[in-house]
Amino acid sequence: MNFYSIFLLILLSLFSIQVTAEPPRCQSENQCKTDSVCDDGHCLTVDEMFEKYGKGKI
Repeated sequence: MNFYSIFLLILLSLFSIQVTAEPPRCQSENQCKTDSVCDDGHCLTVDEMFEKYGKGKI
């Protein structure tokens, strides 16, 4: 292989790596901050819970 082929393979390998910055999923409220709850594996605050589920019927 010539130099350009090796260079191309290196570039492809560098750009094909996908890094996700997603935080780890929670299993219980103990893994969340004090003002958050664990819902479907994500720590949500009270405001985020209202946004997700609505305020309900009053």
